Amino acid sequence: MDYKVMCFNGEPKLVQFHQGRFTNHYSQDFYDIEWNLQPFNQVGETSSEFPAPKPSFLPEMLELSRKLSAGIPHVRVDWYHANGQLYFGEMTFFDASGYLEFVPDKYNEILGSWIQLPNEK
Repeated sequence: MDYKVMCFNGEPKLVQFHQGRFTNHYSQDFYDIEWNLQPFNQVGETSSEFPAPKPSFLPEMLELSRKLSAGIPHVRVDWYHANGQLYFGEMTFFDASGYLEFVPDKYNEILGSWIQLPNEK
Protein backbone atom coordinates (compact mmCIF):
# COMPACT_ATOMS: atom_id res chain seq x y z
CA MET A 1 0.00 0.00 0.00
CA ASP A 2 1.18 3.46 -0.89
CA TYR A 3 0.18 6.48 1.21
CA LYS A 4 0.96 10.08 0.25
CA VAL A 5 0.19 12.68 2.92
CA MET A 6 -0.47 16.11 1.44
CA CYS A 7 0.67 18.73 3.95
CA PHE A 8 0.03 22.46 3.86
CA ASN A 9 2.11 24.72 6.12
CA GLY A 10 3.09 21.78 8.29
CA GLU A 11 -0.43 20.36 8.65
CA PRO A 12 -1.59 17.14 6.99
CA LYS A 13 -4.86 17.74 5.11
CA LEU A 14 -5.25 14.76 2.76
CA VAL A 15 -3.97 11.25 2.22
CA GLN A 16 -3.61 10.09 -1.36
CA PHE A 17 -3.99 6.30 -1.21
CA HIS A 18 -2.84 3.95 -3.97
CA GLN A 19 -3.65 0.27 -4.19
CA GLY A 20 -1.55 -2.01 -6.41
CA ARG A 21 0.70 0.83 -7.59
CA PHE A 22 3.79 -1.28 -8.27
CA THR A 23 2.01 -4.29 -9.74
CA ASN A 24 -1.35 -3.65 -11.39
CA HIS A 25 -2.33 -0.10 -10.42
CA TYR A 26 -5.85 -0.64 -9.23
CA SER A 27 -6.91 2.68 -7.79
CA GLN A 28 -6.11 6.07 -6.30
CA ASP A 29 -8.35 7.71 -3.72
CA PHE A 30 -8.15 10.75 -1.47
CA TYR A 31 -9.08 10.68 2.21
CA ASP A 32 -9.17 13.47 4.77
CA ILE A 33 -7.14 13.03 7.96
CA GLU A 34 -10.11 11.37 9.69
CA TRP A 35 -10.10 8.81 6.83
CA ASN A 36 -13.28 9.99 5.11
CA LEU A 37 -13.26 9.27 1.38
CA GLN A 38 -13.23 12.53 -0.58
CA PRO A 39 -15.40 13.22 -3.66
CA PHE A 40 -12.55 14.03 -6.07
CA ASN A 41 -9.58 12.50 -7.84
CA GLN A 42 -7.01 13.50 -10.43
CA VAL A 43 -7.58 13.41 -14.17
CA GLY A 44 -7.08 9.91 -15.58
CA GLU A 45 -6.98 8.14 -12.20
CA THR A 46 -9.42 5.40 -11.22
CA SER A 47 -11.19 5.56 -7.88
CA SER A 48 -11.77 2.34 -5.95
CA GLU A 49 -15.24 0.85 -5.79
CA PHE A 50 -15.32 0.81 -1.98
CA PRO A 51 -13.62 2.85 0.75
CA ALA A 52 -10.48 1.25 2.19
CA PRO A 53 -10.36 0.43 5.89
CA LYS A 54 -8.78 3.10 8.08
CA PRO A 55 -5.15 2.12 8.71
CA SER A 56 -4.20 1.52 12.35
CA PHE A 57 -0.96 3.49 11.84
CA LEU A 58 -2.75 6.62 10.53
CA PRO A 59 -2.05 8.73 13.69
CA GLU A 60 1.66 7.87 13.58
CA MET A 61 1.90 8.58 9.84
CA LEU A 62 0.14 11.94 10.24
CA GLU A 63 2.31 12.99 13.19
CA LEU A 64 5.54 12.08 11.39
CA SER A 65 4.31 13.91 8.28
CA ARG A 66 3.52 16.96 10.44
CA LYS A 67 7.08 17.00 11.79
CA LEU A 68 8.70 16.49 8.38
CA SER A 69 6.59 19.19 6.69
CA ALA A 70 7.00 21.89 9.36
CA GLY A 71 7.77 25.28 7.84
CA ILE A 72 7.03 24.18 4.24
CA PRO A 73 4.11 25.80 2.34
CA HIS A 74 3.22 22.54 0.59
CA VAL A 75 4.81 19.12 0.40
CA ARG A 76 3.63 15.56 -0.09
CA VAL A 77 5.18 13.08 2.35
CA ASP A 78 5.15 9.54 0.94
CA TRP A 79 4.90 6.37 3.01
CA TYR A 80 4.71 2.64 2.41
CA HIS A 81 3.30 0.04 4.75
CA ALA A 82 4.71 -3.47 4.41
CA ASN A 83 5.19 -6.38 6.79
CA GLY A 84 3.50 -4.44 9.59
CA GLN A 85 6.01 -1.58 9.32
CA LEU A 86 5.68 2.03 8.16
CA TYR A 87 8.45 3.14 5.78
CA PHE A 88 9.27 6.70 4.69
CA GLY A 89 9.46 7.08 0.92
CA GLU A 90 10.20 10.67 -0.06
CA MET A 91 9.05 14.25 0.11
CA THR A 92 7.57 15.61 -3.12
CA PHE A 93 7.08 19.32 -3.70
CA PHE A 94 5.14 19.00 -6.97
CA ASP A 95 2.56 16.21 -6.99
CA ALA A 96 2.47 14.67 -10.50
CA SER A 97 5.07 17.31 -11.48
CA GLY A 98 2.31 19.89 -11.05
CA TYR A 99 0.54 18.77 -14.22
CA LEU A 100 -2.32 16.53 -13.07
CA GLU A 101 -5.48 18.50 -12.38
CA PHE A 102 -8.17 17.53 -9.90
CA VAL A 103 -11.70 16.61 -10.93
CA PRO A 104 -14.21 18.04 -10.35
CA ASP A 105 -12.41 21.26 -11.22
CA LYS A 106 -13.42 23.16 -8.05
CA TYR A 107 -10.91 21.07 -6.07
CA ASN A 108 -8.00 22.73 -7.92
CA GLU A 109 -9.04 25.99 -6.28
CA ILE A 110 -9.83 24.41 -2.90
CA LEU A 111 -6.44 22.70 -2.58
CA GLY A 112 -4.68 25.74 -4.01
CA SER A 113 -6.26 27.94 -1.35
CA TRP A 114 -4.58 25.85 1.35
CA ILE A 115 -1.11 26.96 0.17
CA GLN A 116 -0.02 30.06 2.09
CA LEU A 117 3.26 31.41 0.74
CA PRO A 118 5.50 33.50 3.01
CA ASN A 119 5.51 37.27 2.53
CA GLU A 120 9.32 37.35 2.48
CA LYS A 121 11.16 38.05 -0.77
